Amino acid sequence: MESEDAQRLEQSQFSEPAENLPNSSFSNASTEQLQSEELPSVKVAIPRLAPPRTTGNRRIRTACAACREQKAKCSEHRPCLRCVSFGITCTSLESKRESRQRQIEELEQQVALYEELLQHLRSRVDTQDAELITRTLHRRSSITRPPSPDPVIATHPTPTQPSVAVDYVEEDYHRNQQLHAFGYLGSHSEISWIRDLRKEIDRATPLTEAKAASPGNGSKALSSVSYFLDDQNLLVDQGIAPYDRPSRTTGDRLIHLYFDAVHPSFPIVGRIPFMQQYALYYSRPNMRPPARWLAILNLVFALGAKLRLLLSEPLMEGTDGPLEYFSRAQKLNFTNGQIFDHPNLQQVQAEGLSAFWLMSMGHVNRAWRTCGVSMRSAIALGINLRSESKDTPNFSRELRYRVWWSIYTLENTLSIMTGRPTSAADTFCTTPLPIPYEEDHFHGPIASQLLSDYSVRYGYMQAFSSRRHKHPPSQVSTKPAPSVGHYLASAINEAAPSNALYFLYFIDITMIMRRAIDVLYAPGGSREPWPKVGAAIVDLVRDADAWSSSLPDVFQFRPMQKSKLFERQRWSLAFRFYSTKITISRPSLCRTDRLRPGQVQNPPVDQRKNAKICVDSACDILDLLPDTPDVLWLVQLSPWWSIIHYLMQSATILLIELDFCVKFDVEEAAKITLMVEKAMGWLLAMAADNLAAQRAWEVCHSLYCCISPTPVDSLNITPSLSTSPEPPRSNILRAMQDGLQLTQSNVSLSQNRVVHPTLQTMYDQFVPRESSGDMSDSPGNTNHQ
Repeated sequence: MESEDAQRLEQSQFSEPAENLPNSSFSNASTEQLQSEELPSVKVAIPRLAPPRTTGNRRIRTACAACREQKAKCSEHRPCLRCVSFGITCTSLESKRESRQRQIEELEQQVALYEELLQHLRSRVDTQDAELITRTLHRRSSITRPPSPDPVIATHPTPTQPSVAVDYVEEDYHRNQQLHAFGYLGSHSEISWIRDLRKEIDRATPLTEAKAASPGNGSKALSSVSYFLDDQNLLVDQGIAPYDRPSRTTGDRLIHLYFDAVHPSFPIVGRIPFMQQYALYYSRPNMRPPARWLAILNLVFALGAKLRLLLSEPLMEGTDGPLEYFSRAQKLNFTNGQIFDHPNLQQVQAEGLSAFWLMSMGHVNRAWRTCGVSMRSAIALGINLRSESKDTPNFSRELRYRVWWSIYTLENTLSIMTGRPTSAADTFCTTPLPIPYEEDHFHGPIASQLLSDYSVRYGYMQAFSSRRHKHPPSQVSTKPAPSVGHYLASAINEAAPSNALYFLYFIDITMIMRRAIDVLYAPGGSREPWPKVGAAIVDLVRDADAWSSSLPDVFQFRPMQKSKLFERQRWSLAFRFYSTKITISRPSLCRTDRLRPGQVQNPPVDQRKNAKICVDSACDILDLLPDTPDVLWLVQLSPWWSIIHYLMQSATILLIELDFCVKFDVEEAAKITLMVEKAMGWLLAMAADNLAAQRAWEVCHSLYCCISPTPVDSLNITPSLSTSPEPPRSNILRAMQDGLQLTQSNVSLSQNRVVHPTLQTMYDQFVPRESSGDMSDSPGNTNHQ
């Protein structure tokens, strides 16, 4: 058998397949010829298939750990035969693919943990690091998976988490019926400052004491700290006769009050054409003017009637009040679907006057919404742009410019009161500033040239602007046209003091205030590093001071003049100037790096200086007022439509500073206390016949009682609308005179690195809160930024 196998193997070694022969590529004809030859048949031996080998040199792909470690052959069974024979534990090993897959899964779990940690830390680091974390997470998500469905990430490329650096809301204004009337109040409103101070006081005060001293009981709702009257029903008389009119004598008085007190700051109607139409309206009793003009007339009557009540002038029997005139205007202009009509210039004026009247009545939320409608109507008519229409007379063109700037100043005032953004960006406005000439002087040589030639007007306004900015001579402006070269340099000085000149300066300081809102309080501005923000504050303060220095002598208010000429205008500019400086420097007041000099190697001088500017500006507003409250005197001289706002803005700043001083600077607390009580005294005097002032006094009183070292019994007076109570007296000074001094442990700034955690401005970096017991022993209590 073995010989047969050997013989077959020997024959098979010489029998190669046809394809391996050298002539394997011959043709079919050669094949047929070969087959036709008579050749003996040869049998080819086919070898048997060898059985698979279980042993030998074949590489084991999945050897166990013991076999691989000793480089022995593994049977690949589990357990393998070798491990069984030696009685050791057989541990299987992963393949390369399995090992790679396991490592990927472990890395993914590790990355997920890191992402969770970064998400947790993002709200605790400063704004720059938070933005870096956000960008990194967003970049990783865009690489590993499709864009996230998260609406924040999908909408904004570099969002930030809600923290002290970004505005966010804590209340549901849609579901909370109580907050419908007040709405959202932003970070540059004094109401938000009061709310934050209330939160901090309630957090630091025991619950029983807070309930006894604070009528708001620590409520987070804005209704507990707001003095606005939007929660009161606006009782518009729907059944009033729309075409009724007062007597000519009453109408003349109301018109005079409006143009004397309101029109200089709010010239939304042209005085000359309006008075001509008014005279024609009363001279022809049977004539019926358009409904919108009648609405404007009744709104003018309403503002005059409001001022008449404040001045306590006696009313004749049957004379209408401000609400009746307002109801008549609303029925003429905002009923029967007229609100859906396309706007015209009279519609813009009616809406603007309605917003101004609502603000004067304390309905600030309603005023802000109505003013927004007026702004949109004006933009729809292109009043926010410079007019080059040949069909519009120069006189009418200038009056339209003043309509725009009237609404502009009103909306910015409401923006400060509510903390909300404005409707139109300055970059979309090309309306030139109004010329400093009254309507009666439009036909004068300079005024007529300014109205007719825009290049002359542009050079004139450049000269006006250069007085404030004080640029070098080479940077004042482009070269003026030859037609204006002989008087451009002296034209500003030749402009006689007038209401129009006052309005121009009023717009100028309002534009500085607007710039402060956009730069310092917009949520996007909080992403800027604090040194850049601090530099912006310094620049804005410098601009405001330069504006004050550029005022003509007749409008100078530092110190306040005793001249009766343009007295109301001086007071209006003074209140707006100090209010603007408060708005600019407010972010510096509660910064965490407000430390006493000497506590750090390089104390933030500019920081303390800006905080002092804020407090000093609040004191300056109150220094304008006499020590003894005189409400009638105040109405005659001040911008009465927003005077409570100015008083509350200064009082809030001083209450925040007083809370700081009571804890850390007892000597400074004495001065601040006197100013706080002066502000409260004026609010208390105004509360006799003003519900908004009564609410403002109650808010300040509750905070003042909580801040005081001892209960303020002399201030536990509820103002009555029928009596005139006495202004409050100091109790903190009396407590200090009796020897009540705070211990050094209570005044040490190192024990309270964060002055008010809830009062941090939008630029405060995160500082971890530490318990009171640990902070005194902590070695690193100095805050470095």
